[in-house]
Amino acid sequence: SGRTVASPVLASELRQLKDPPARFIYLATTNPVTQYPDSAALSRTLREVGFSVVADAFMTDTARAADLVLPVKLMLEEADAVGSYQHQHVAMGDAVVEAPEGPRSDVAIVRALRQRLDLPPDPVLEDPAGTLAQMTRPWFRDGDQGPRRNPLQPSVPWRDRFQTPDGRAQLVATWPEVPQVDAEFPLLLQTPPSRRWQTSQLTAREQTEPPDCLLHPSAAVAGVADGELARLLSPIGEMTVRVRFDVQVWRGGCVVHRGGALHLGRCVNRLVQAR
Repeated sequence: SGRTVASPVLASELRQLKDPPARFIYLATTNPVTQYPDSAALSRTLREVGFSVVADAFMTDTARAADLVLPVKLMLEEADAVGSYQHQHVAMGDAVVEAPEGPRSDVAIVRALRQRLDLPPDPVLEDPAGTLAQMTRPWFRDGDQGPRRNPLQPSVPWRDRFQTPDGRAQLVATWPEVPQVDAEFPLLLQTPPSRRWQTSQLTAREQTEPPDCLLHPSAAVAGVADGELARLLSPIGEMTVRVRFDVQVWRGGCVVHRGGALHLGRCVNRLVQAR
């Protein structure tokens, strides 16, 4: 029911909010400073615009930029229905360990915040266990709590029609144009996900060395050898990387996996312009 901001340009849009300006920012279940473009600008914005609160169990780049950090329970510390972005099954997950004293669930924090703001009770939030049972009862009627296929997910996507005007798949007829290359910045940066971690969920112990930057040997600056440290620059920032030659990389590009922490010097989004 409120205003919306676009995540690719979150820093600038938060600063541009007027009537009223952004006075309170609450972030939960996300780490935008690491995961959104122009990480350094977003980190500064969260420090300078309004009163920012982050609910998280880890001191992420976003938490480091907040005025207040609220510790939350972890997945194994509370019962919940568990789905996935990677498969089409759902299951009930029980709490297997007790949370330490202090952390609360995201739902409990939002419920308490509503009370402090004198908002009317939300029946969905007042009884989380009852709400969860009601929402998932059709999925687990026989008492077996899974895993089972999500009944709301069709077995064959777009079996009846595609979400296009004529209902048919629209295939690419022509290749898109390759972005124009700046003479000062001749390489096109690609930031694919890593097979070793999800989004930015990797430990500090895995970030003690600069990230690898994969290059085709023909794209290397003269005098830079495989395995050497180098500076990777963009129009908005720079970072230290370790050069790795790979003949499978496109000759005009370089590859750095996304997800590293800004405060550890491994956040590739510090190089990516927000637009």
